[in-house]
Amino acid sequence: MKKKLFATFVFTALSLTAFSQDRVDSTPESLSMKSQEITKALFWKKDSKTGKWKSNKNNARPYLGEGVHSDNFNTIFIGDFKGHRYLFLDFFKGGWRYPALEREWMYFRYILAGLLNEEQYNSLRDLKTGQACSIMPKCYNMMFKGDNEYSPALFLSMTETLRSVEEEKGSDEPIYLITVKRTLSDGQDVVRFLVYPHGSDTLIDFNYFEVSHDDYMKLFQPDKTTKFK
Repeated sequence: MKKKLFATFVFTALSLTAFSQDRVDSTPESLSMKSQEITKALFWKKDSKTGKWKSNKNNARPYLGEGVHSDNFNTIFIGDFKGHRYLFLDFFKGGWRYPALEREWMYFRYILAGLLNEEQYNSLRDLKTGQACSIMPKCYNMMFKGDNEYSPALFLSMTETLRSVEEEKGSDEPIYLITVKRTLSDGQDVVRFLVYPHGSDTLIDFNYFEVSHDDYMKLFQPDKTTKFK
């Protein structure tokens, strides 16, 4: 809630500032570097009753019951902005349409950016077989992509503003952004991972997204473009 109120304040401040100045066009904010994206993965989950493993695509959102979030993502990538590095997650977050009444469980598309320090980045990139790594960013920003005001440029500007405020003291609401684990599966080199809001390492051995190590390494290879939606 604090983040939502602060984001609203930032947007209002930017709007008021714009009204107090002459009309001068500016170049929209953009990333200085963007990695390739992970867009395809299988989510594996072990059925506690049957003991059998079942899978679905990363962008599927199977119904698990009212109030239960279904793990998913659309895309994951790393990008540099204003001299800082972020892990970006585009996903659908489960929530009530009417929270006070807890009615109509729905999914809303969000984008989340978590600040990565050099140690965290290197730990993700240099992951060895058998190793696991969890990332709790010192600061992060999240925005509903269905907002009429949403744009990548505005999101980046708000993310930078939050970083300048929170980097020293840390986020008031720390999160597990992602947990990754490299292992061998049927003789193949793979990386298993969980992302926000279920990004902790508690259940990484019982349910996870899985990609080949080669596909995982796309996060550390520059893309041809710095644009994202």
